[in-house]
Amino acid sequence: MKLAYKHKGVFIMTKKHDFERNSFFMKLFLFLLWVYRDWRYVLKNGRKFNEFGVTIFCGRQGAGKSTSLVWYLESMRKKFPKCKILTNFGYDKEDEPFVDWKQFFEIRNGEDGVIFAIDEIQNEYDSTKWNNFPEALLREITQQRKQRVKIVTTSQAFTRVVKQIREQCFQVVECRCLLGRWVFLRAFDAYDYNAVIDNPDKKMRLRREWRKNYIMDDYLRGLFDSYKKIDRMKNTEYLPRENRLL
Repeated sequence: MKLAYKHKGVFIMTKKHDFERNSFFMKLFLFLLWVYRDWRYVLKNGRKFNEFGVTIFCGRQGAGKSTSLVWYLESMRKKFPKCKILTNFGYDKEDEPFVDWKQFFEIRNGEDGVIFAIDEIQNEYDSTKWNNFPEALLREITQQRKQRVKIVTTSQAFTRVVKQIREQCFQVVECRCLLGRWVFLRAFDAYDYNAVIDNPDKKMRLRREWRKNYIMDDYLRGLFDSYKKIDRMKNTEYLPRENRLL
């Protein structure tokens, strides 16, 4: 029985098969066949954007959160050069500014993906513009890979981010900076992190997903305008404290 045929250099399966009943060698053949197809696709078209979910960079003031956001965006631009980037902090390479939560649901970029980078998200969420923000709809976007939407944010503390956002978070990245130049990052699963956030002993034993570090040079510092963010916050109308979500 013919399992596949070659079309324009790519093997295509001819019909649906019962993979569970196939022999080990048949499964191995099919596995290698599709790995080869994926490899050919990447060589021809570049990587598909595969980032999704919410990542929060946390740390005290001066810990390098905003610069780490830029460091992440720079690495994503190199990995996915066609992805669209929106930020609220004047990132020099942004495709357009992030000014309204409706952009979460309106901006798409096909298989090339979209990254929303939001500095100090707790300040954004407390503004009157976010008063009618539909958290349930955000869940549908951030938890489906096929949406090809990634949201990265910063906050001085994970607990300062409202519960509605924390529940959609996939990863927490702790930031620490040595002498204003050497930044150390530790990433944790957000669900596990949230479970031990108030227990220092358990938090010390929490397993890391990855650990990285980089040097904060003048190039990275020059890629965003912190004064622009401050000026925008001055002109933002915020909700009264009693009306803010926790």
